[in-house]
Formats: sequence, structure tokens, C-alpha cells
Amino acid sequence: MKNYVMFAFALLILFSSCSSNKQIEKTSAKPDIRKFEKINFWLDEETGTVHKITFEKGVAKATSIIKYRDGKPLEVMKIISSENNNGKIHWIYFSPSTKYVVELTAVLIGAKEINVEWKNRTPEGIEDSGTDRFVKCNENGSIEGKENSNSEDSDLTDDLSSFDKME
Repeated sequence: MKNYVMFAFALLILFSSCSSNKQIEKTSAKPDIRKFEKINFWLDEETGTVHKITFEKGVAKATSIIKYRDGKPLEVMKIISSENNNGKIHWIYFSPSTKYVVELTAVLIGAKEINVEWKNRTPEGIEDSGTDRFVKCNENGSIEGKENSNSEDSDLTDDLSSFDKME
């Protein structure tokens, strides 16, 4: 299984060099990290997850992923790995509610949004992939000047137990 994940990761890197349909800003794949804060929060508006990316000594790393609804924490994702490859941030996480494993690679980073390539795998082994745009937000998913609408009502519950178990 580990070899399969490594092979899939290698393929993802090979295909990530291909051009994407979506573009956010004219910027290089290797950002000038001096313009970023030490801690940045990025919202996936489709899922309501807030991805905390920290920069230490010039290296970016995903350090937290929490799903929010109406500014309240709903679920904490388990980060499996986070690394920086050729100037691209790559992280893998597990969603306890869906049991999906999700891989993300930030391919273009702008001042207020990032373009990511994603791939997920269901518990049954079915895979899907695509591209998405995350927007800069605060730590609870609010975007300045925009009403908070960062959730998928279809798969949300009011159970905050996964957040309560966070250390």
C-alpha cells in the first residue's frame, strides 16, 4: 500500500507540471515567501476546511486543518504528512467523518488565494482528482468583507466531539 501511495505521489508530481485550466494570479510556482506571514490560513470554500500553513526558516508546512461552520469548529482533520517539494507545498490528510484520504499540492500561490491540485481516496479505494482555489481567511474561516458561507450543509452535523478531543 505504501508503494502504491508513493507511486501515485510520483505521478501527481509529474502531472503537476502540466498547465492547469484555472489560474489565479500571474505568479511563479515557487513563491517569494518573504511576502507571507509566518502563519497563513487558507479556506477551501467547498468543504469549509481551513488549512493552516506555517513558514519556518523558509519552509512551508501544513500544521492544522479544521472544518468550520458559522465560525465554529466542526471537525479536526488528521495530517498524515506535509512537505515542500521543489517550491510546492504538498500535504496529505485524513477526514474522520468521511474516512477519505486527501492529497493537496499548492501549485500557484498568490497574495489572497492559492491554486491547488487535489486527489482523494474513499474507504473503498475509489479515487477522484481535480483542481481548486483556496482563499486567504482568518483562523476560523472568515474572509474579510465576505459573509461566512464556508460549509457544505449536506454532510455537516452539530457534533463537535472531534474538536473536543483535540489536544
